Amino acid sequence: MGQAANVVLHDGAGTPVAVTFTPVKASPELSVWKDRRLAKFAYWPEVTISTELPTTKRNTTRAQLRVAVPVVDAVTGLVTDTIRGSVDFIVPQTAAASDVNNAYAWLTNGLANALLKSAMRDCDPIIG
Repeated sequence: MGQAANVVLHDGAGTPVAVTFTPVKASPELSVWKDRRLAKFAYWPEVTISTELPTTKRNTTRAQLRVAVPVVDAVTGLVTDTIRGSVDFIVPQTAAASDVNNAYAWLTNGLANALLKSAMRDCDPIIG
């Protein structure tokens, strides 16, 4: 089990900048990190991960990575909305380690693939 620590992620700038997210909550079920660079708490982008172990009724492990970025009105300074994204990773206990590794690699690489990134980030449909 990993210990809570800072998480450094690159932003989406033309020349990516490393952004440090610091832990604000850490538990086996839900851990939360915030980018505390801005003055107001309401403006802080957030990264969370939740995990669930198998149960007697569910034979899978589950992890969900989420990102929430407040949208701040430049004139009023108020948070008007939130950009949200999430990725689920559900693994049957019967899965081979090589299959889990492949699924994870394809998931993470898919988020960086130009065609798939455009469809996700820009809502640019893929057509035949």
